[in-house]
Amino acid sequence: MIGSPLPPSLLLEGGMMRNALLADLANIPNVDVTLTRDSRCPWHDPRFPVTRIEPEIGENGFELFERALSNIDVVWPIAPETGGVLAQLAKLARMSGKFVFVSDLESLAICASKYQTALVLHSAGINIVPTFRPNDSLPAIDGEWISKPDDGAGGHGIRRWSSHVAASQAAFAAEQSPSIVQPLYQGESLSLSIFCIDGVAQLLSINQQHLLWRDDQVFLAGLTVNAIPHTEPNFRALAQQIVSALPGLRGYIGVDLIRSEDGVLTVLEINPRLTTSYCGLREALGINVAQLVLANRPVESRHDIAYSRNKSVQLDISVAHA
Repeated sequence: MIGSPLPPSLLLEGGMMRNALLADLANIPNVDVTLTRDSRCPWHDPRFPVTRIEPEIGENGFELFERALSNIDVVWPIAPETGGVLAQLAKLARMSGKFVFVSDLESLAICASKYQTALVLHSAGINIVPTFRPNDSLPAIDGEWISKPDDGAGGHGIRRWSSHVAASQAAFAAEQSPSIVQPLYQGESLSLSIFCIDGVAQLLSINQQHLLWRDDQVFLAGLTVNAIPHTEPNFRALAQQIVSALPGLRGYIGVDLIRSEDGVLTVLEINPRLTTSYCGLREALGINVAQLVLANRPVESRHDIAYSRNKSVQLDISVAHA
């Protein structure tokens, strides 16, 4: 986003993810970290020994990234799927012969589209929120509907409407292209933090999302990491179903979902990258997820990971939306 405005929510959550990952990497022997950094981003933490590479005059983010690749062995990109940014960073790194801690390009392309994600998961027998393009014939499902960018990250661009007609009209008129529409499902907003490799899923935590609606726009005000025990069998089964449907998913991923009053789990989207929930995992469970990813080996069961803690952790990000 060099040269573009930095939205407060992305600046805050991106910085939180950066610091959480650096804290995990700093506790792994023989790991030296190079960090690409927009000079506008605050940096006040001396605990992390890193080599910082900042943009030169006229240099864009991808050029900065390519320059940073020269003296490293492995790459861990933190970026949104929007506009194919995450996939482009992964492609640049792999073309340079680097090992990249992110899912394969096919999985990134599917997860970058909420519409394509819904098609793949539905074909695998997984409950998904019905997802439509504006020119689709929409079912007359009563209640509120949502319009959102097909490749959006977080709550950016999401709007709430009184009917499917209003949502469809808004999606047609949206500046973001393409957009999708979905009925607004009622229930508990949750996310899953999953470690996966070679088609095997390890459910790390089940997190509660605290959403704030303001002027029919949604904001993530906070998270409760490890709000529900990760041993819950229906959540573990869902995590494995998702990774089996997309076996190219690798490393840490996040899944957004809704749990209805009768306990039905319905998936909204997959984030094939670090999510804000990552920031609370170490305090909640006493695990170093970065060490799992660097070990680069499958886990056969939840017993393969030693959880030294089991508590809920609150992450407050409401300041970004004040």
